[in-house]
Amino acid sequence: MLQCCYRGSMHWKSCSRPGGKRWEKIIRKMRYLCYCDNCSDDQDELESVCSGLRCTCVELIKAYPKTAKKLNINEKLWRSWYREIEGQSSVLKECTAFYSSLVDGLQSSLRRRGRLPEHLDGLKHSLQQSLIALGDVARYEQNQLEKERRDWNEARNYYQQALEVAPSNGKVYNQLGLLAVLEGKLLDGAYMYARSLTCDNPFGNAGNLLHVLKRGKNAAKQRQTQQETPGKSTCEAMETYATRVISCLYMAQTGEGSKTELDAALERMQSALVSLLDVCDQQDEATPIDGSLLEALSRTLIQTVCLLIVLIHYNVEKTSHQAFNNGTKRALAVSTMTASSLLSKLTAVLSASAESTRTKYFTNALLPALNIYLDWLQLHEARLSSKTLQKECVLLFHILSANGFIERGLYCAQKREGDLSNATLPEDRELNGFLLLEKALQARFPEELTPEKKFSRQLTEEERLVLRATRFMALSERFVFGKAPAPITFVPTGASHEPRDSKTGRNSSSKATKTTARVDPLAIDPVVTGRLCILCSNTSTFPDGECEFCGYEDDVDATSDNEKDPVQQPLWIQEYDLAYNNEFSPKKSTTSPRSSPARRIDSNSSTSSTLASSPQSDSPPSPPQTLEADFKTIMSIGAEHADFQDSLSADKTQRLIVIDAPNVAMRHGKGKVFSCAGIELAVNYFQALGHRVVAFIPDYMLQSDEERREREEQGEVLTASKIPDDVALLEHLMHKGVLIPTPPQDYDDSYSIQYAGLHNGYVVTNDLFRDHIVNMVGPRERKVAMRVWLRAHQISYSWVRNEFLPNPNFRFPETADGAF
Repeated sequence: MLQCCYRGSMHWKSCSRPGGKRWEKIIRKMRYLCYCDNCSDDQDELESVCSGLRCTCVELIKAYPKTAKKLNINEKLWRSWYREIEGQSSVLKECTAFYSSLVDGLQSSLRRRGRLPEHLDGLKHSLQQSLIALGDVARYEQNQLEKERRDWNEARNYYQQALEVAPSNGKVYNQLGLLAVLEGKLLDGAYMYARSLTCDNPFGNAGNLLHVLKRGKNAAKQRQTQQETPGKSTCEAMETYATRVISCLYMAQTGEGSKTELDAALERMQSALVSLLDVCDQQDEATPIDGSLLEALSRTLIQTVCLLIVLIHYNVEKTSHQAFNNGTKRALAVSTMTASSLLSKLTAVLSASAESTRTKYFTNALLPALNIYLDWLQLHEARLSSKTLQKECVLLFHILSANGFIERGLYCAQKREGDLSNATLPEDRELNGFLLLEKALQARFPEELTPEKKFSRQLTEEERLVLRATRFMALSERFVFGKAPAPITFVPTGASHEPRDSKTGRNSSSKATKTTARVDPLAIDPVVTGRLCILCSNTSTFPDGECEFCGYEDDVDATSDNEKDPVQQPLWIQEYDLAYNNEFSPKKSTTSPRSSPARRIDSNSSTSSTLASSPQSDSPPSPPQTLEADFKTIMSIGAEHADFQDSLSADKTQRLIVIDAPNVAMRHGKGKVFSCAGIELAVNYFQALGHRVVAFIPDYMLQSDEERREREEQGEVLTASKIPDDVALLEHLMHKGVLIPTPPQDYDDSYSIQYAGLHNGYVVTNDLFRDHIVNMVGPRERKVAMRVWLRAHQISYSWVRNEFLPNPNFRFPETADGAF
């Protein structure tokens, strides 16, 4: 029984010598035990020798974990137990106790500090192998019971713990797939077998996966012959969908059936998916929306998408030089139909009632699978065959944007005091170790998702929804407007995939350049084809002058930084620019067939001769002969014209200026002190320009020190933003009628916005009021209009010591009818 251990001990001494007296002692002891095993015929003595040898292996694993991993000590140790388990079932408890003790010892060793990285890797390997052994023993114990009494939860828990140690071990997924098949969960089994093939250490081959797919096809046939009841339960709907998905995948994988049969199977699968989503969405109000139902739905959809991705890669691997074979195209058809159904359902649900609690939970269940598929699409050229999804992605993007999910994401990140995008979701933990999405996970999480980091932050249901929605918006934007993706891993890159800047392209003849090139719209750089929308911050081409994401009407199409449309400019600016260009044009200018080249005027020539040679017959102002270095002189050029706007003081009309007092005070105090002097300085600045000034502040800011002390005694935490440094100055401004207190329980920003809106005023603040827009009640158009109004009526600012400096680029609108 221990011959293999003896041969292994001789190999240890020859191939690896960690050195030290302890190593030599372990080797001598193991050789002695092997010798006793060969010479003794007494069963009791053999058991004693076997026990001593196992203890020696444990000592070797703990003392030299790196060497133990290299020499497969764990496998040899398990083999010695497995031989006894085959003959005597009573050994199971003894084996469980042995490996439980080994797991405790390894976990204790891992908690010690100062371990070398290679030692930690060896300890983790031994710990995972021990947990797998415990799971196998628990499975053997259940096999001895009757089928009705079998419970695989204990074995599954051990396998799950093994995955937490190292998530990319195919053997663990293979064992979990075996448990799922024993329980009759074919989709779970197929998913686990597929994951076992896509690990750093893959296990087995695709035989187990194909066997499960075939069983699913047979089950789908049986269900097809049965008469479907209209009022089926959720479990029945989920099982029907699972069998039909597996049946379609089997047909795609094996090529069985004609195109007509595959199309019929796809229609049945889509019908089952739509029915499943409707059943889950139309549950009775008494059903808990945060229960196991939506978790099971989310898990089913994630497993379906991942299984589809694995089969697409498996088919591509079998096609030597072909980009897509029939199996790949069929798998892509199944995946596209699945994603399209999810997009349609999400669009319908969010359009009906986006703010209901039930809708939020339901959306949280559907978005993970959709995001996983989009994550994979942007990594591979298969997305070129999924263009039908683009319109549906844009439509859902519109709905999410209209419901303020961009602002919600920023607000949640601000509450978390960090970047919410780096927070991990349950699907991220599920995909850890999945090689086909490894690049996407590495781009999102630069550091490895260890168990300590995976559970470092607990997200609320609202934060999960916001994170998933914003992740979908980013992925769909790259999917619709992004650059050309990389080819699928298994497909060799042919000559047709040469980069655009290759030598052949650079040295092509003029005839070749005149031929019409086939341009892939997905490969165009979004910076070239569009620009950022100032409302939703998405890259848009602005068809018909409107952003295709949020509907914002843009009037900047005719004007850019490099080319000005003269029609959009005032007449005096056109005349001035023309005179200036004629005066200071370079000598080597490009000649236009419609006009004579610009020439430099001598100092003796008159201005009238210059203007006579120009196409304009009027008399525009003469340009300055020398540009002054003085800043005020430069900024005064053109100030004599009525429509000239240079700063907040250029328009002599009295305006209403509403100051966000807390924002200005904290900014003046550098975020540490509520500086009341900052409010007074800002008020004086705008009053000196002749404007009417009003500032709003919460009522509790005017409380005395005694009142503030009472609040602290009642347990309220008073931060620096709630403690003014000069209450007397605030009272002085209040008596002057400039500072207006608001009720302490109300939101003071709402007063500032409302008053400025009703009286055509302008708000001085650096706050973007995202929370105000998010919390607005009403249709989408109301939030969009409020964003536009705030952008036009918000004056940002900065401080240079005690000098108030408003945004130099702010301009009052031309008309004064901008009130609500």
